Order: sequence, then C-alpha cells, then structure tokens
Amino acid sequence: MSAAVKAPGLGRSWLDQWFAKTAEWADPVATLGAGAATALLPDVLVSVLSEGVARRFGGHRIDLMLRGQPVSAQLDSLRVKRTGASFRADTDLTAVDWNGYAFTSLTMTAHGIRLIPSLATRFETEQVDLDGEIPLAELIAGLNGHGLQWRLSVDDSGLIRAEHTRRRLVALVDASVRNDLLRIGVKRATWMGLTIPSALLTARTMPLPALPNDGRVVRAIRIGDTVRFTLDLASLSGTVDLAQVRNAIAAGTGLAIW
Repeated sequence: MSAAVKAPGLGRSWLDQWFAKTAEWADPVATLGAGAATALLPDVLVSVLSEGVARRFGGHRIDLMLRGQPVSAQLDSLRVKRTGASFRADTDLTAVDWNGYAFTSLTMTAHGIRLIPSLATRFETEQVDLDGEIPLAELIAGLNGHGLQWRLSVDDSGLIRAEHTRRRLVALVDASVRNDLLRIGVKRATWMGLTIPSALLTARTMPLPALPNDGRVVRAIRIGDTVRFTLDLASLSGTVDLAQVRNAIAAGTGLAIW
C-alpha cells in the first residue's frame, strides 16, 4: 500500500498553526505598530483588538497593567459592540487579583468608548461600571490597613466584629452601602464586658470618602461571607501601544493600558 499523503501543515508547531489562523487580525496591528502612516478605522481597530485578546486569553489568565496598577485574572468573556457613535465593552473576570486585592469575580462595563487611532492610540470612556464579589475576610483585611480606630474581624456568626483600639468597646455589626452612604447596624455590643442595652444600639449612616476618578459606590451588601458591590467611575482616558498589544497577544505576555 502506498504511503499516505502528508496532510498540509502536519508537523508544524501548534504555535505556527495558531499564528497562521490569527494572522488576519494580527497583521493589521503589527503593521500599524511598526509605524504605518495610515491608521485603522475605529471599527476595524476595535474588532482587531477585542478578537485578538478574546482568542488569545479567553478561558485563561490575563495579566494587565491598568493605569499603573497590576491586575491578574481569568478572562471568562469579552464582548464589544457599537452603540451609536461609540462602543460598549463588557468584560467578565474571575479569580481577580487587583493590586493585592483578591476578588471572586468582576464584571467591567465600559460605556461610550471612543478611539482615536494612531501609533499610541487614545481611548476615552464616558463611564465604567464595576460589578463584583469580594470575600468579606479580604475586604476586612484591606480596611484594617487604613489606620482605622477599630480592629475588624469576621465573627463566627458571619457578622463583623469591631474592637475599638483604645476603649474597651466591642460590637458585632452589619453594614451596607447605597449611593456612597455607609449604613452601620449594631447587632450586639459590650463595654468593659458589660452588655449594652439594645435600645441604645441605633444605626448610623455616614458618607464614604471620595474615590479616585469621581468614583461612586452605588451599592454594597454582605451576603454570607461575601460582599457584592456595584461601583461606577466617571470618564476615563488613556493610551494603548498597539505594538505592545500585538506582542502580548502573540506571545501571551501582559497587556499595558494607561
């Protein structure tokens, strides 16, 4: 029996085959990143970038440098669509490490994205919404590092245990946020070991400190040992180095956005 005909491409490395399949979106970015005089139209550029990132990193971990802060997460999905004269991008991440904070999940929705193509492509967004979940213990650990007058921990009941650093006051509290207002409900409290009557344990409401980029905590509630939250950020702008993005897609290295 004669020898079988060798199938085209057999024996080539998986990287060669992958690169050949992705050349349609990789080549335009490579050309522009190398200094081509003609810029891609925004629709083409958005398609090239979103498809390239989704194909390369979808279902895997992705490392970002976002405005100088390191972000590492599993990219579950990335969806971009045109909405009138701008674009909207929805990104679903899990197992997120954002500059040392561990989030269970994070969904980022960028509204009103506009691109100005060039060698250092500029982008602008009208608003960014963040919906996510963070373990309560992780949030408490972060709060303890901000010089509060209370030492916080998670009680066996699931409530937050707060011990004053100077007074012998211990309280079990629950908290929620709505529109930048923190509401603290005291469930039980003791002072020098004596129980404080429940009639004296009134709820307190106070404004939260300002967030960067005119950010706003729309909603945050505790559900068991998890805190679910919604934040929105005002308009953001920055640049994307297309050559760096292209190299990151091809080699699987980190992306830099600033």
